[in-house]
Amino acid sequence: MITVDRRGAGDSEGVAEDAFRGDKGRYDVQACVKALPDRGLSSLAVIGASNGTTSMIDYAVWAPGEGLPPVDALGFMTGGTYTENQTAMADVPEVPAVFTDSTEERAWSVQQQTLDPGTWRFLEYPDGAHGTRMFDAAGRGGR
Repeated sequence: MITVDRRGAGDSEGVAEDAFRGDKGRYDVQACVKALPDRGLSSLAVIGASNGTTSMIDYAVWAPGEGLPPVDALGFMTGGTYTENQTAMADVPEVPAVFTDSTEERAWSVQQQTLDPGTWRFLEYPDGAHGTRMFDAAGRGGR
């Protein structure tokens, strides 16, 4: 497993907007994926938080055509309309996925339920937060 701050977030350098407005975000995911074979990669699950969901699905759709490891599962931690800045959810591979959100930010995830191939889970946390703060919300229970 590799945990990364996307460009412009946390301690990472770069301009945050480049990760979710344009194609640079998928290259960030690609750089991480390239490091995984040395760690015994056999399957690839990617979890994106907030704007990181944009880079995640950009990579998931783009990678197979480039001969890169395909995504086997996805995790959306408070995706939103920004998630689809470059790539429509209808184009995302039909892989297992989990969507987590707070009740306040549930609208986008609810809209995705019509695309569910039958392998997606939707977890709503009434006291949830945004992005990686959903990890804290998970300890408080969801439905």
